[in-house]
Amino acid sequence: MRSNLEQVLRISEVRRSFNGAEVLKGVSLTVAPGEIKALLGPNGAGKTTLSKIAGAMLLPDSGSVTVAGIDVVKSPKRARALLGLVTGGDYGFYNRATALDNLLFFADLQGVPSRERRSRAWEVLKLVQLTDSADKKVNEYSRGMKQRLHLARGLLHRPPLLILDEVTAGLDPDIARDVRELIREIANQGTAVLLTTHLLGEVQQLCDSVDLLTGGKISFSGRVSELFQAANLTAVTELEIGADHWSDSAQQRLEELGLYDIRCVGNATGYKISGFWRADPNEAAVGACLPEAQYTVTRPPAIEEAYLALVAELSETGAGESAPAGNAAGENTPVTGESAPAEAGAADA
Repeated sequence: MRSNLEQVLRISEVRRSFNGAEVLKGVSLTVAPGEIKALLGPNGAGKTTLSKIAGAMLLPDSGSVTVAGIDVVKSPKRARALLGLVTGGDYGFYNRATALDNLLFFADLQGVPSRERRSRAWEVLKLVQLTDSADKKVNEYSRGMKQRLHLARGLLHRPPLLILDEVTAGLDPDIARDVRELIREIANQGTAVLLTTHLLGEVQQLCDSVDLLTGGKISFSGRVSELFQAANLTAVTELEIGADHWSDSAQQRLEELGLYDIRCVGNATGYKISGFWRADPNEAAVGACLPEAQYTVTRPPAIEEAYLALVAELSETGAGESAPAGNAAGENTPVTGESAPAEAGAADA
């Protein structure tokens, strides 16, 4: 799975419109061998469209996309042979067939030579730790086992690029952890991974870098740790206070200290207040400002808070406006002249 290319996936100045509405507005990104890159963004930002273009399932209006040096626009079939697109979920397999038979079938579809199909199927089953369940029918698999089987299917042809879409969504925490460890192991072998997810804790645990897509443009690109710097968020202060001591003037006093995006949750008896710091936090000043506070703590921001702060800041500057979503028919139109193999449904065809 290892690649000698400097960048396995290279997207440059890609644009895409649906019904006259531009969804992608000159997007560029790269993924290197062994790198796990998260593609983040609010709903409607263009993540699904960009993933389909990267996966050679949709043509861009302009710009270029290469997978392991192969031009997706000029040679979509060759490009698809160099990537694995994994969406997960309960669909995509013939449920009354065994896991092994499913993989043999998909290995044939993916062009794996006939003499290598069985050994390749066992190779990926071992990688995802399903060898003991290879002869079980897929309808006997748990959701976590199916998710690992999806990964196995995506790796059958040893692609240098793996595109993962919400592969741990809905999984129990221990199973999601196992899937993340498997993704890291795959990347350590040299596979480039582009991951879309709404689980920002997963990004912090797993990913090497992040690209943030807002309003059809990449508004941030860097390491996960740099997301906090880009958000201009240094700390979060939380406090609890009785309802009779909280008012608009109390919030104004906190804002004058430098707290922003102050949020209030509570009822008639009391409130939980939180706010962000752009500068060095001053918890003592908060205590002096609101001596009635029953509990005050200042802590480092979580990645979810940094993400929300950055998206909010981009929205204020106009860089984070979500692009109008394309219609379903347009977004699902395959590359002209080369329909991708249809996935198996919930029941046998």
